[in-house]
This record gives sequence, structure tokens and C-alpha cells, in this order.
Amino acid sequence: MGREGSENGERLQSLMAALVARRIEESLGRVETALAAWRKGERDLFAAHGEVLGHAARAGTLSARIARAGIEGPDQLLRDAYDAGLLDRAEFVALAGRPPEEVPVPPPLDQEAEREAAPPMPDKRSVIDKLLEDGAVLLHVDSRRDGVRVPEAHRADPKLVLRVGHRLTPRIPDLVIDGDGVRATLTFRGVPFACVIPWPAVYAIVAEDSRGLIWPEDVPPEVARDFAHKPRAAVERREPPDDPPRPRGGHLKLVT
Repeated sequence: MGREGSENGERLQSLMAALVARRIEESLGRVETALAAWRKGERDLFAAHGEVLGHAARAGTLSARIARAGIEGPDQLLRDAYDAGLLDRAEFVALAGRPPEEVPVPPPLDQEAEREAAPPMPDKRSVIDKLLEDGAVLLHVDSRRDGVRVPEAHRADPKLVLRVGHRLTPRIPDLVIDGDGVRATLTFRGVPFACVIPWPAVYAIVAEDSRGLIWPEDVPPEVARDFAHKPRAAVERREPPDDPPRPRGGHLKLVT
């Protein structure tokens, strides 16, 4: 390694140390603010404790970023340091060999930590197949999504609920569940309609005993706003965003 390479390496090390110190200081500042608010009675104990746990997650994510830089290169850490004001544009270009605009902005530590900690969601087909073994299932559908086929009166409904099952009375003779989604003939106020529901349009699948899952990335904004006002316990149980009513009368009744 030449002298310039050695100097660049030393500068990178100092920048990484400064970046870690900056992010840890910011994270601890949030913890101190939360604890001070708890001591004043302005924040409950669990919220303060959550911030402490958040600090641990952020520190772990930061360590993982440093470790990845040894394999993937330091460009993203340099971008983080640049955004934090720890080096100027000219030095960034000298160290990274390209301008900062060409390097993706790293996500916030909280966001990356949450993504790494969250277990992957099961696919929708496996969930509905499992729940259908025990009875009827309610599909929460954003009917505005591409590929959805429902009666025109329901085509702009982000909260459409459809009831399907293998052993219903009357039964659905043409219920198909495959890799593309759900297809079935349902009746709407006594009129049969061949419905097509692609998986991206389904944001919740709920059995009639309330077991089920929500896929947050597919929840329509209107439903998400309603969901945000539900009690925290309901959110943690991943209950459906609305209480799914059983279809009454002819509305959403399954066709024979």
C-alpha cells in the first residue's frame, strides 16, 4: 500500500470512528430524553424502556453496517458520514471515487433495525389454505388494485370483505386458490359474479374465529388510518383493521 492509500485508510478509520460516536451520541440522547420524561411523569415506563431497547437495536445495526463495509466497501458509510457533515464533497469524491449523489442514502438505523428484526411474513396462499381447513375465511380486499374483478358497485372499495370456504352452505363449486390469487363466483344482492382477486389486493386474511394475519405493505391508506386508532394490544395481535362482519341477506352471499 502506497502512502496515499495508507493515508486514505487512516482517514476512513477516523471517519468511521467519528460516525459511530455521532450516531451513538444521538441514540443515547433519545434514551436520556425518554428517561427524563418518565421521571417527570410525562411518559410511561414501558415507553421509556422501549427507547432503551431501541438504542440497543440501533447500536447493533450500526455495528453490522461497519462489518459489512469491510466486505462491500465503505461507500454507504461515507454517504452517512457526508450527510452527517463529517466530510465535504471533495473529500467524499476523493475517498469514494464518485460523487455522493451516486451512493444510495442508508436508511435510518431504526428502520433498518426493525426490518432485520421482523420475521418474514408467510405467503398469503399458505395462510388461506391453512385457515380454510377449519372453515370459512374472510378476505379483506382493496378492490381498486390492478386485476381485481368484482361488481362495478364495489370496484372502488378499499374495505371490501369477501367470504369464501370449501364447506359452506350453499357451496362454492368453482373456488380456485393458486399462485395468482383467489377466483370464485359469489352473489351480490342475489346476482352471481365471477370474482378475481389477485394476491396484491388482499391485505388481511381472517378466519371466522378471528385468527388471521395482516400484510402491512398492502394495507390501503384509508384502512391504515383507521387501524392506527385501534388499541395497541389489537395491533400486536395483528387483528384485522376492521371487525369483519358476517355477510347478511344476499350481500356477499356465496353462490351455489
